[in-house]
Amino acid sequence: MSIKDKLKSFFERFLNFFYPPACVGCDAILAEPGTFCPECLKLYQEEKLRQCGICFQPLQACKCGIKGKERHDTTHLYKVFSYRPNQRNLITNKLIYAIKDSHLYYPAEFVAEELYQTVKLHGLKLSGYEITYIPASKKRMIKKGYNQLSLISEMLGKRLGLAVSPVLYRTRETRPQKELKEQQRVENVKDLFRVEEDESLDGRKFILIDDICTTGSTLISAGKALREAGASRVIYLVIASTVGKT
Repeated sequence: MSIKDKLKSFFERFLNFFYPPACVGCDAILAEPGTFCPECLKLYQEEKLRQCGICFQPLQACKCGIKGKERHDTTHLYKVFSYRPNQRNLITNKLIYAIKDSHLYYPAEFVAEELYQTVKLHGLKLSGYEITYIPASKKRMIKKGYNQLSLISEMLGKRLGLAVSPVLYRTRETRPQKELKEQQRVENVKDLFRVEEDESLDGRKFILIDDICTTGSTLISAGKALREAGASRVIYLVIASTVGKT
């Protein structure tokens, strides 16, 4: 075991002693480090089977893009489970909130594995691809101190054997998307993202990761920035989505 791995193991034991891992579904203390207790894991697996209202496949197997946005190349949109806004009692929603609102290692690792299984399920050929993700706003970084997508992308990159390249940045601060209606969301993120000036994306291929896709406006804006900078292909991979909701 390397020194880095020994230090990681030590800090994990330290944190687990003083802050024992709890189930994100019911807050029960877990006997072993993880994300769900057995009962909540069963509920999660049941919720994950919710079907797309368009293709009638479980959302993880669904290939539907963002409705009416095919011209933006969001037909390559893959997701793990359905998102239901304001339904905080759903186990899947609790998992999303745990990732977004708390810098929790095990839920992030759980989600990274779920994203990996989604990629395998669709048989995606990803040789030569790089992973990138939606950058957090400066306000969020000041308030929270982390971008959950950075950690999840690193974990997924290790599973897929792909490099993680955080090439995008935000050009300005915006209002939270959840506060806006659909057309307002489009305007809110229009030309929001740019590629770092010292990055050449000519011919490069990316998996673009986000946590939640509702109208798809954020993904479309970020994908547009990647393609305008020379990226030849963009695949969209999200944890949760309202696409095809029933």
